[in-house]
Amino acid sequence: MTETKFEKSIPYMQSAAETGLLSTKDSAFLAFALGKIGKNKDAVAILNNINNKNDVNYWLKYEINDNLGNTDSAFNYLKKEYENLNAQFRERISLDLSSTLANYYEMSRHLKEEKLKTSQIFNYLLVTIIALIIVIGALIVNRYYKAYES
Repeated sequence: MTETKFEKSIPYMQSAAETGLLSTKDSAFLAFALGKIGKNKDAVAILNNINNKNDVNYWLKYEINDNLGNTDSAFNYLKKEYENLNAQFRERISLDLSSTLANYYEMSRHLKEEKLKTSQIFNYLLVTIIALIIVIGALIVNRYYKAYES
């Protein structure tokens, strides 16, 4: 199927269909292949069997109907595929925007936490330096006072 060798793939797919191993999508691909080689009646029979199932992609139904010359049905499936892709696109954009905003706020929170830690370290360092300056100043004043007394 992927190499567009429909005639070679059809017997294998039909054999799998007889055993019941084909999924709905596989059945749609079989109908597509049958339509490509001109077996329109078989393709229509399969398409009618899967027509009401939702897990078949609209583009595949479009291709099958287009091959069969059902222009109106093909166009309707093409519109449905467009609407489906548009909905998926909007959902993806919304999801990406939401996750991006969540990531932004998470990063902002981490940045604020890091700034707070940095500020606390700076404050401790500043208090330590001021304490050292006071102690050194007191020692200098004490020595000066003792030197003045003697």
